[in-house]
Amino acid sequence: MKIKEIREILRAMEATGASELTLETPDYKIQIKRGPAEVPVRVVETPPAPA
Repeated sequence: MKIKEIREILRAMEATGASELTLETPDYKIQIKRGPAEVPVRVVETPPAPA
């Protein structure tokens, strides 16, 4: 996931008033929780599955 995509998600969360989001794909999992002063962002990359 690129930083541009994370920024777009943060803007959408701000516009809708959402305070928490979790998105998981085969390649990564991102969990965003918005608080009053800080926006912790955690990205965990999942290793590719063996073929």
